[in-house]
Amino acid sequence: MITLKRFAAAVDWLSEKTGLLVAVLMPAMVLVLFFEVFSRYVFRHPTSWAQETAIFMFAAIGLIAGADAMRKKAHINVDILHTALPERMKSVVDLCAALVVLFFLALVIIYGGAAAIDAFEFGLKRPMRPQLPLGPFLALIPFGAALLFLQTIANAVRSLIVLIEGPEGDG
Repeated sequence: MITLKRFAAAVDWLSEKTGLLVAVLMPAMVLVLFFEVFSRYVFRHPTSWAQETAIFMFAAIGLIAGADAMRKKAHINVDILHTALPERMKSVVDLCAALVVLFFLALVIIYGGAAAIDAFEFGLKRPMRPQLPLGPFLALIPFGAALLFLQTIANAVRSLIVLIEGPEGDG
C-alpha cells in the first residue's frame, strides 16, 4: 500500500507542477491577445502571428492543465447519487468510472499520438498565416491525455485504498 500511496502522491505532484507551468501561459496569452487588439485597432496593422500563438497557448492550457483540474476534483461532476453513497461504495463507483475514462484516454493517446507523428513526419502546417507547424500543436493532445491517464490511475489507487482500508485507512 505504501508504494501505491507514493505513486499517487508522485502523480499528484506532477499534475500540480504542470498545472502551475501552464498557469503562466494564461497571462502570457492575454498579453499576446492584447498586443494583437492594440496593433489592429490603434495602429491599424494586425499581426499574422498573435492569433495563432494565442490558439497554441490556449490549447496548451486546456489540454495540459486538465490533470491538475482532475487532481483538484474541479471537473464537472454529476454527484447527486454519488454523495448519498457510503465511502466504500463511492470507491467502487469511482473505480468503475476510472476504467471507462482510462479506455477513452488510451484511445486519445494512441490516435492523437499517431496524428502528431504524421504531422511531424509530413511537415504539416496550420492553414492560417504564418503557417506554424502542426506537429507541436497536435502533440499536446496525447501529452495532455497521458497526464490525465496518470491522474486517473492515481485517483483510482486512492479509491482502491479506501475500498481496502476503509475511509480513514483504519479498515
